[in-house]
Amino acid sequence: MSTDFRISTHAQYNSRTLASAAFFMRMRCSYNDSTQVAKNDACVPDQYFIQEDSGEVRNNPKRSCQFNRTMLGSCSGLQDRTYGYQDGKPCVLIKLNRVNYSQPLVAVKFLDLSFNTDFNVECKINSSTQFKISERDKFAGRVIFKLRINKE
Repeated sequence: MSTDFRISTHAQYNSRTLASAAFFMRMRCSYNDSTQVAKNDACVPDQYFIQEDSGEVRNNPKRSCQFNRTMLGSCSGLQDRTYGYQDGKPCVLIKLNRVNYSQPLVAVKFLDLSFNTDFNVECKINSSTQFKISERDKFAGRVIFKLRINKE
């Protein structure tokens, strides 16, 4: 995948901002605060959320940790509808598929990129025990793309 745009030309980055907005429109129920409170637990940051599968709770549905759109901060699209593209500091939303049972959503904000330069970006999950990169599916748990921001 390649993203190449000129910050002075709204039409060049508008498709990216519309795609990000459309993603959140499709997922609005999933990431809004009230749905997260109703369906998921408020977990303690930086601690594993372990749920036992024994006794009275055996085979009961498990709950996830809350993930609200507001947690994405400046990449949420709530304060900045251009997701940073108009300032040359784009937020790229990445949803990694085929990672165990989940599809983690990550927002990457590029803050200090040189203009008129190609940047090859690779985002991947690093884990010693939870996730292994498949030899048969080299894109499981990772995404690779090129980013170029033109100023003039």
